[in-house]
Amino acid sequence: MQDRGSLRGEQIDQGHIQAGGSGMDFDALADKAKQVTDKAQDVIDKRGGTDALKEDAGELRDIAKGEGGLLDKAKEATEAIRDPGAPGQG
Repeated sequence: MQDRGSLRGEQIDQGHIQAGGSGMDFDALADKAKQVTDKAQDVIDKRGGTDALKEDAGELRDIAKGEGGLLDKAKEATEAIRDPGAPGQG
């Protein structure tokens, strides 16, 4: 049911916009985004928080910029991810 016309292929129906006829409205999309955000925050918290995440990112950056072949870097990065936070802080 289209009660206010269409906007670039989107239908406005009683306060819900359905993009391209997919059937997903903004409320469902917002709920899904909240679930994903909550899950991401849980993972970050379990790994030591945002400071540990920043340390992990720095360590991975250093590995990527360092010397060695791709396989060696992949192995080193895998070990770094298994140990959250700065090197040796597990």
